[in-house]
Amino acid sequence: MSEIISAFETLNSVNVSDKTEKKNGLTYLSWAWAWGEVKKYYPEANFTIYERNTEYGPVNYVTDGKTCWVKTGLTIHGLEHIEEL
Repeated sequence: MSEIISAFETLNSVNVSDKTEKKNGLTYLSWAWAWGEVKKYYPEANFTIYERNTEYGPVNYVTDGKTCWVKTGLTIHGLEHIEEL
C-alpha cells in the first residue's frame, strides 16, 4: 500500500498551474497532459475504458436516456481505481 500512497503523493505534488485551461468559468487540466505526467513517473501505468455489449455491438458509454457517462479505470502498481464520469 505504501507504493500507492507514494504514487498519490508524487502525482499530487506535480505543479500543473501553467497547464490548466479555463472554460465556462471552470478550470480544466487536459487528459493528454495529465496522462503524460503519469507515464513520466509510472511508465507501467495503464488505463481502461470499459465497454458494454448492446444489440448494436459494444459501446463505451452508459445512458439512462437523459444523460451519458463512461466507466474508466486507472492502474498504478497493480491497483486499479475506477471512476464513472
